[in-house]
Amino acid sequence: MSFSDLTSEQTRQLIDTEQIFGTWRTTEAELKSRYAGSMHWQTARGREYLYRKIGRVRHSLGPRSPETEKAYAAHTEGRERLQRVLRGTAARLNRMAPVNKALGLGRVPTIVSRIVRRLDEAGLLGRNVRIAGTHALFAYERLCGVHVARDLVATDDVDLLYDHRTRLRLTIQDLRIEGIMGVLRQVDDTFTVIANRPYAAANRDGFMVDLITPPESNDLIASKPRSRIGKNAEDLAAAEVGGLAWLVNSPSFEGTAIAANGFPVRMVCPDPRAWAVHKLWLSERDDRDALKRGRDRAQGLLLVGLMRERRPDMPFESLELSALPRMLFSYVLGEPESGDHKDDDRLEPDW
Repeated sequence: MSFSDLTSEQTRQLIDTEQIFGTWRTTEAELKSRYAGSMHWQTARGREYLYRKIGRVRHSLGPRSPETEKAYAAHTEGRERLQRVLRGTAARLNRMAPVNKALGLGRVPTIVSRIVRRLDEAGLLGRNVRIAGTHALFAYERLCGVHVARDLVATDDVDLLYDHRTRLRLTIQDLRIEGIMGVLRQVDDTFTVIANRPYAAANRDGFMVDLITPPESNDLIASKPRSRIGKNAEDLAAAEVGGLAWLVNSPSFEGTAIAANGFPVRMVCPDPRAWAVHKLWLSERDDRDALKRGRDRAQGLLLVGLMRERRPDMPFESLELSALPRMLFSYVLGEPESGDHKDDDRLEPDW
């Protein structure tokens, strides 16, 4: 069987883990946005002033007064309150991790989960980069409440889908220079770019990361897309792959998966319906490796069936997917690619 349903115990544990992880994420985001940096008093010219420092930037909020004292107290108390929540939820996730492993919930390879978390911390995940390829199935199986058979999700590489149309906003200063390779080396410093394959990197264990993107536009006026995320010439240069525009143009799907070490990870992938029909399209291409075509078809058919059965609220006929070529959906909807030719004697084409 190509998938199995989650048990009631697995379902309950997964939901609890997602809720705690959601609290941790929203709390961390609030701490970084509302209470970023630090506040302190400093005496200058015989008066005390309140200063706030964020990163390397420091500015004065004014001399000591009831207003600045109130601002200082609110900032200090707010930070301490959120830090208490973070400590509590972090400890709870630490206790949940071995239980998640024991229940068989750990699905995403640990190396992949750590890469994805670093992409998220850098501000790239979901904005400039999405998880494509086989690893997206870990997010989709959670959506459908199943575990996909291991032979359909086992792989030694991860594909990062790069959307060069969106503006880069790296939240980690050093990664402005190092880009994707900086992210990878924070996870494992043995990652190196593969010779003659500037879009791919591998670590000492042979695990590979590919950076892929749709081909550039034929519009001669349009500016040439940026193939590298970082400014360093040693960063990965995205490989242009045909057909990826459909995935880039599809809505994003965000879900939580559990890593092999038991910890949750936020996954941002293309819409599962677009991913499924893209897999079926790949399986029909003559230039696709024969072994990969068979797996593409099995993965695509499985996800189509699961979405039809388990998620009728997400139909393939949805307006959300209207920007994608209807030709793609002929694999799912059974529609002829060029219309239904009931009268072959017509002198006018079916415009």
